[in-house]
Amino acid sequence: MQSYYECNSCNYKSTRKTNANRHIKLIHSGNAIAFNFKTGTDSSSESYKRQFQKSSLDMIGGESQLSRAVENIHEPFGTLEKLSTVFPGSARYHYLSNILKISFLTKDPARFIGNQIKERRSAFYLRKLAIYLASDKSMTINQAEEYIKTSITSCYHLKNAINIERTPKTPQNSKEIDSLLSQAAFTCLFNKDNAKEIIGKVLALDPANKIAISIRDFIDTNT
Repeated sequence: MQSYYECNSCNYKSTRKTNANRHIKLIHSGNAIAFNFKTGTDSSSESYKRQFQKSSLDMIGGESQLSRAVENIHEPFGTLEKLSTVFPGSARYHYLSNILKISFLTKDPARFIGNQIKERRSAFYLRKLAIYLASDKSMTINQAEEYIKTSITSCYHLKNAINIERTPKTPQNSKEIDSLLSQAAFTCLFNKDNAKEIIGKVLALDPANKIAISIRDFIDTNT
Protein backbone atom coordinates (compact mmCIF):
# COMPACT_ATOMS: atom_id res chain seq x y z
CA MET A 1 0.00 0.00 0.00
CA GLN A 2 1.51 3.31 -1.11
CA SER A 3 1.91 5.96 1.57
CA TYR A 4 -0.03 9.11 0.66
CA TYR A 5 -2.13 11.81 2.26
CA GLU A 6 -5.77 11.92 1.20
CA CYS A 7 -7.86 15.10 1.65
CA ASN A 8 -11.02 14.48 3.67
CA SER A 9 -12.90 17.20 1.78
CA CYS A 10 -12.14 16.20 -1.83
CA ASN A 11 -10.37 13.52 -3.88
CA TYR A 12 -6.93 15.12 -3.66
CA LYS A 13 -4.04 12.79 -2.79
CA SER A 14 -0.33 13.43 -2.36
CA THR A 15 2.64 11.38 -1.26
CA ARG A 16 4.22 14.50 0.22
CA LYS A 17 3.00 15.98 3.45
CA THR A 18 4.02 19.54 2.47
CA ASN A 19 2.02 19.33 -0.76
CA ALA A 20 -1.00 18.07 1.16
CA ASN A 21 -0.74 20.94 3.64
CA ARG A 22 -0.41 23.45 0.78
CA HIS A 23 -3.55 22.01 -0.81
CA ILE A 24 -5.45 22.26 2.47
CA LYS A 25 -4.39 25.88 2.94
CA LEU A 26 -5.00 27.11 -0.64
CA ILE A 27 -8.08 25.12 -1.62
CA HIS A 28 -9.90 24.66 1.69
CA SER A 29 -8.58 27.66 3.64
CA GLY A 30 -7.27 25.35 6.32
CA ASN A 31 -10.68 23.79 6.99
CA ALA A 32 -9.75 20.20 6.07
CA ILE A 33 -7.30 17.44 6.98
CA ALA A 34 -5.18 15.17 4.75
CA PHE A 35 -4.96 11.72 6.36
CA ASN A 36 -2.34 9.04 5.73
CA PHE A 37 -4.14 5.68 5.97
CA LYS A 38 -0.88 3.72 5.95
CA THR A 39 0.84 5.50 8.82
CA GLY A 40 -2.33 6.49 10.63
CA THR A 41 -1.26 10.12 10.83
CA ASP A 42 -2.53 13.35 9.31
CA SER A 43 -0.75 16.24 7.67
CA SER A 44 -1.78 18.90 10.15
CA SER A 45 0.88 20.62 12.23
CA GLU A 46 0.94 20.63 16.02
CA SER A 47 -0.14 24.28 16.08
CA TYR A 48 -3.13 23.42 13.88
CA LYS A 49 -4.01 20.52 16.17
CA ARG A 50 -3.88 22.82 19.19
CA GLN A 51 -6.05 25.35 17.36
CA PHE A 52 -8.50 22.61 16.40
CA GLN A 53 -8.62 21.34 19.99
CA LYS A 54 -9.19 24.88 21.27
CA SER A 55 -11.99 25.35 18.75
CA SER A 56 -13.57 22.08 19.91
CA LEU A 57 -13.30 23.15 23.56
CA ASP A 58 -14.84 26.54 22.73
CA MET A 59 -17.71 24.75 21.04
CA ILE A 60 -18.21 22.51 24.08
CA GLY A 61 -18.01 25.57 26.34
CA GLY A 62 -20.60 27.36 24.21
CA GLU A 63 -22.95 24.39 24.43
CA SER A 64 -22.45 24.30 28.19
CA GLN A 65 -23.32 27.99 28.48
CA LEU A 66 -26.39 27.44 26.33
CA SER A 67 -27.48 24.54 28.55
CA ARG A 68 -27.08 26.66 31.69
CA ALA A 69 -29.01 29.52 30.10
CA VAL A 70 -31.88 27.21 29.12
CA GLU A 71 -31.96 25.74 32.63
CA ASN A 72 -32.00 29.24 34.16
CA ILE A 73 -34.99 30.15 32.00
CA HIS A 74 -36.79 26.85 32.54
CA GLU A 75 -36.68 27.07 36.35
CA PRO A 76 -38.86 30.21 36.73
CA PHE A 77 -40.93 29.23 33.69
CA GLY A 78 -41.77 25.92 35.37
CA THR A 79 -43.08 27.84 38.38
CA LEU A 80 -45.11 30.15 36.13
CA GLU A 81 -46.44 27.11 34.27
CA LYS A 82 -47.72 25.57 37.51
CA LEU A 83 -49.27 28.81 38.74
CA SER A 84 -51.08 29.38 35.45
CA THR A 85 -52.96 26.06 35.64
CA VAL A 86 -55.81 28.07 37.20
CA PHE A 87 -56.64 29.35 33.70
CA PRO A 88 -58.40 27.36 30.94
CA GLY A 89 -56.13 25.44 28.58
CA SER A 90 -56.22 27.74 25.54
CA ALA A 91 -55.94 30.92 27.61
CA ARG A 92 -53.10 29.42 29.62
CA TYR A 93 -51.05 28.40 26.59
CA HIS A 94 -51.65 31.77 24.96
CA TYR A 95 -50.48 33.55 28.12
CA LEU A 96 -47.36 31.40 28.54
CA SER A 97 -46.48 31.72 24.85
CA ASN A 98 -46.67 35.52 25.01
CA ILE A 99 -44.58 35.63 28.18
CA LEU A 100 -41.86 33.54 26.49
CA LYS A 101 -41.88 35.67 23.34
CA ILE A 102 -41.53 38.88 25.32
CA SER A 103 -38.89 37.42 27.66
CA PHE A 104 -36.56 36.59 24.74
CA LEU A 105 -36.66 40.25 23.70
CA THR A 106 -35.17 41.26 27.04
CA LYS A 107 -31.56 41.07 28.19
CA ASP A 108 -32.38 38.52 30.88
CA PRO A 109 -35.35 36.24 30.03
CA ALA A 110 -35.09 34.34 33.33
CA ARG A 111 -35.29 37.55 35.36
CA PHE A 112 -38.23 38.80 33.28
CA ILE A 113 -40.18 35.59 33.93
CA GLY A 114 -39.23 35.75 37.62
CA ASN A 115 -40.60 39.30 37.82
CA GLN A 116 -43.83 38.12 36.20
CA ILE A 117 -44.17 35.54 38.97
CA LYS A 118 -43.65 38.18 41.67
CA GLU A 119 -46.18 40.55 40.08
CA ARG A 120 -48.83 37.93 39.25
CA ARG A 121 -48.49 35.39 42.05
CA SER A 122 -51.28 36.88 44.19
CA ALA A 123 -53.57 37.04 41.13
CA PHE A 124 -52.99 33.34 40.50
CA TYR A 125 -53.71 32.55 44.15
CA LEU A 126 -56.86 34.67 44.05
CA ARG A 127 -58.06 32.79 40.97
CA LYS A 128 -57.39 29.44 42.63
CA LEU A 129 -59.39 30.42 45.72
CA ALA A 130 -62.20 31.72 43.51
CA ILE A 131 -62.37 28.43 41.56
CA TYR A 132 -62.96 26.49 44.77
CA LEU A 133 -65.39 29.09 46.08
CA ALA A 134 -67.44 28.89 42.89
CA SER A 135 -67.37 25.09 42.71
CA ASP A 136 -70.91 24.80 44.10
CA LYS A 137 -72.21 26.94 41.19
CA SER A 138 -73.63 29.55 43.57
CA MET A 139 -71.59 32.19 41.75
CA THR A 140 -69.27 32.53 38.78
CA ILE A 141 -65.50 32.52 39.17
CA ASN A 142 -65.36 36.25 38.46
CA GLN A 143 -68.04 36.88 41.09
CA ALA A 144 -66.09 34.70 43.52
CA GLU A 145 -63.00 36.81 42.92
CA GLU A 146 -64.96 39.98 43.64
CA TYR A 147 -66.44 38.38 46.75
CA ILE A 148 -62.97 37.53 48.06
CA LYS A 149 -61.64 41.01 47.34
CA THR A 150 -64.65 42.66 48.94
CA SER A 151 -64.41 40.44 52.00
CA ILE A 152 -60.74 41.24 52.40
CA THR A 153 -61.13 44.99 52.01
CA SER A 154 -64.32 45.46 53.98
CA CYS A 155 -64.86 42.55 56.35
CA TYR A 156 -63.32 41.49 59.61
CA HIS A 157 -60.98 38.82 58.26
CA LEU A 158 -58.16 41.30 57.73
CA LYS A 159 -59.21 43.87 60.31
CA ASN A 160 -55.63 44.27 61.55
CA ALA A 161 -54.23 44.80 58.07
CA ILE A 162 -56.72 47.60 57.34
CA ASN A 163 -56.37 49.04 60.84
CA ILE A 164 -59.91 48.23 61.99
CA GLU A 165 -60.28 46.99 65.52
CA ARG A 166 -63.16 45.13 67.03
CA THR A 167 -65.10 46.98 69.71
CA PRO A 168 -63.35 46.70 73.07
CA LYS A 169 -66.41 45.03 74.53
CA THR A 170 -67.49 41.99 72.60
CA PRO A 171 -71.31 41.73 72.67
CA GLN A 172 -72.87 38.51 73.86
CA ASN A 173 -74.38 37.96 70.41
CA SER A 174 -70.99 38.29 68.64
CA LYS A 175 -71.53 35.06 66.67
CA GLU A 176 -74.74 36.44 65.22
CA ILE A 177 -72.98 39.71 64.37
CA ASP A 178 -70.12 37.88 62.66
CA SER A 179 -72.62 35.90 60.61
CA LEU A 180 -74.44 39.08 59.59
CA LEU A 181 -71.18 40.77 58.65
CA SER A 182 -70.25 37.86 56.39
CA GLN A 183 -73.69 38.02 54.77
CA ALA A 184 -73.31 41.74 54.21
CA ALA A 185 -69.89 41.36 52.60
CA PHE A 186 -71.29 38.81 50.17
CA THR A 187 -74.64 40.50 49.52
CA CYS A 188 -73.11 43.88 48.70
CA LEU A 189 -71.77 42.34 45.49
CA PHE A 190 -75.24 41.70 44.14
CA ASN A 191 -77.75 43.72 46.18
CA LYS A 192 -76.44 46.79 47.95
CA ASP A 193 -79.85 47.72 49.40
CA ASN A 194 -80.17 44.29 51.01
CA ALA A 195 -76.61 44.60 52.31
CA LYS A 196 -77.48 47.91 53.93
CA GLU A 197 -80.43 46.27 55.68
CA ILE A 198 -78.13 43.60 57.09
CA ILE A 199 -75.67 46.25 58.25
CA GLY A 200 -78.57 48.03 59.87
CA LYS A 201 -79.32 44.89 61.93
CA VAL A 202 -75.66 44.70 63.01
CA LEU A 203 -75.62 48.33 64.07
CA ALA A 204 -78.87 47.81 65.96
CA LEU A 205 -77.13 45.10 67.99
CA ASP A 206 -73.81 46.91 68.24
CA PRO A 207 -74.00 50.61 67.22
CA ALA A 208 -70.24 51.13 67.60
CA ASN A 209 -69.22 48.17 65.46
CA LYS A 210 -66.41 49.61 63.33
CA ILE A 211 -66.45 46.72 60.90
CA ALA A 212 -70.12 47.25 60.10
CA ILE A 213 -69.45 50.96 59.67
CA SER A 214 -66.55 50.12 57.32
CA ILE A 215 -68.78 47.86 55.18
CA ARG A 216 -71.49 50.52 55.10
CA ASP A 217 -68.96 53.13 53.97
CA PHE A 218 -67.63 50.70 51.35
CA ILE A 219 -71.15 50.23 49.95
CA ASP A 220 -71.81 53.99 49.92
CA THR A 221 -68.51 54.69 48.18
CA ASN A 222 -69.19 52.13 45.43
CA THR A 223 -72.84 53.00 44.89
